[in-house]
Amino acid sequence: MNKKVITELAQLFNSTGIYSKNRYIENNSPLQVFKTKFPNDSYSYEIDTFLKCQPDFHLGFGADLPWWGNRYFTSENGIRTMILSQDSRSPDGASVTFYMPLLKENKSLLELRNEINSNKSWDAFKSFEKIKNLFDRCKFNFDFVYVTDAQKMDKGWEELLEHEIQIVKPDIILCLGNKGLTYLMKKNNPKITKIVDSENTQLNIHSNALPKMLSKPILIASLFPSTGNGHYTDKRECNVVNTYLKVIKELQNSRAK
Repeated sequence: MNKKVITELAQLFNSTGIYSKNRYIENNSPLQVFKTKFPNDSYSYEIDTFLKCQPDFHLGFGADLPWWGNRYFTSENGIRTMILSQDSRSPDGASVTFYMPLLKENKSLLELRNEINSNKSWDAFKSFEKIKNLFDRCKFNFDFVYVTDAQKMDKGWEELLEHEIQIVKPDIILCLGNKGLTYLMKKNNPKITKIVDSENTQLNIHSNALPKMLSKPILIASLFPSTGNGHYTDKRECNVVNTYLKVIKELQNSRAK
């Protein structure tokens, strides 16, 4: 574990209060359920390092915790992918810590849905099946995946996201939805449906975005795979998946030279 990087990441969010400890201390909170079910997962103790730097209490709106795989914050040579979702509006701000292990599971969708529904006080995550299908097709190496939301606050979220990306240094950013693209491309309306109609959904990060990164991540656009998103089609998902797999292969080949 690179404790220094996790601490730096934690300190970035300290003043916002969005990850205050009071949000995660209940025994039935998603984070505590995760830690009980997966005590040997590195995230179970690495997140404690993260939360130690957060205030004890905050009344404002919280955000979903970032999640990362077991080898993301190590010195191991791996292709690191940031999955950049939309925004945090779930009442249980650590739900991702419970759902990510399920998204990795090789179980039937019915079994996984029953496990989700057993926690009746949590967000039902209606789009779970669609997201799992996308993740399965992308063949993620979850050990090197970092998941976060683009908009964690109503104001100032762009600067917060910029610093977060510069700290975690992903090789690839898979952007689920418009929100992250508005900052990374410096466009108010990136016209994402037109982007994902192309067989290649890889984009260039704007020169004014991530100014402190000499080598910027590869950006791949995707619609958010929501049950309520009528624009999300299998053809568009295929374009995203094929683009991601092509980029992974290119990075692997370049590192093998």
